[in-house]
Amino acid sequence: MLCCLGLVPAHDSLAHPVEPCLARLSQLSVTLKDCELHQVEEGQCGSSRARLDAQIALCKQQQFTDQAINRGIDYGYASLEGDVGQSPYRRQVRKQQWENSLMKPNLIRFGRLFPDALHVHESLMERFNTQACPKQYAGKSDRYVYFDVVTLTQYPTSYDELAPEKYVYHFFAPEKKGVCYAPDAGPAAVDASAAGPRVVNIPGYFLAELEAADRVKVVRCASGDCAAEKTALADLYDQYSQQYRHHRQLLICSDIEQRNDSR
Repeated sequence: MLCCLGLVPAHDSLAHPVEPCLARLSQLSVTLKDCELHQVEEGQCGSSRARLDAQIALCKQQQFTDQAINRGIDYGYASLEGDVGQSPYRRQVRKQQWENSLMKPNLIRFGRLFPDALHVHESLMERFNTQACPKQYAGKSDRYVYFDVVTLTQYPTSYDELAPEKYVYHFFAPEKKGVCYAPDAGPAAVDASAAGPRVVNIPGYFLAELEAADRVKVVRCASGDCAAEKTALADLYDQYSQQYRHHRQLLICSDIEQRNDSR
């Protein structure tokens, strides 16, 4: 009587499959949805999905149309209440996607600065959005903030030596426990000429990898913002440049004197 009055539940508007293949399809779709409603990790419902897919293939072999197959699946899904989108796993996926969008600027900057260090990206995503540091990274003593890079030239000391060599200096400051670090870092994150951090939450092992490279120097700053260390390096290089110019003048004078003596 309820059916005739149009007062049936929503899922009853779908006809219960009577064919064995489609009826089994509905049962398997219920099993899959039940799993998905309580899913907590990726792949947890893989076996349920595989059984449903196998039954779909079997029904197609028995010449059931796609429309009939979909109706069978829909009936099973509708017979079990609940929103799969609110499962623990789906909520965690959405949370991770949201966090990834917030971390993206930091990851992009690191990738541009160190394109060959993609293996570090997973570590860069750790310690983010903790209870103490919402939407930020939680500082730790073995994590570093990257401030700047300086390339200096070492010139040959004699005519017999090869071309000048370039040395790259990377400036890092250790993070502080209890301090939160924003993924957008600071002004240098947008303008490379500006002062301030460029990348945060860099693991200590990456600094060791950099140091192992040829003609690469890692400066671990004690000043907190690396300003003092950069100034000290600039002063030393100015002294070196002056001494080198003096050395070159002596080489030129010595060369002229030797040529005069050979005449």
